[in-house]
Amino acid sequence: MPALILIDFIYWFLISVPLLIFNFAKIAIIVLCHFFSLEINIRTLFQPWKNERRKGYIGIARGIGFFIKSFTIVLNIGFVILILFLSLGLIAAWLFTPIFIFSF
Repeated sequence: MPALILIDFIYWFLISVPLLIFNFAKIAIIVLCHFFSLEINIRTLFQPWKNERRKGYIGIARGIGFFIKSFTIVLNIGFVILILFLSLGLIAAWLFTPIFIFSF
C-alpha cells in the first residue's frame, strides 16, 4: 500500500502537474491568438483599415491598416513568447522545488 502511494505521488509530481501547466499554457496561447485575431490580421495585413474604399483615401487606409495590424501581430507574438517562458519557468520551478527545500 505505501508503495502505491509513493508511485502515485511520483506520477502526480513528475507527470500530472507539468502536463497541467503545459495544457494551461496551450489554452492561454489559443485564447490570445483568438483575442488578437492573429489569423485574420495576417490574412488581411495589406487590406485597407475599416474597408475604406473612397478615392484618395485608400493609400492612407492601407498604411493605417498595415501599421495597426502589424502592431497587433507583434504584440500577440510577444505575449505568446512571454507565456511560453513563464510556463517553462513554472515547470522548472515545480520540478526543482524539492532540491531547494531539501538543500537547506
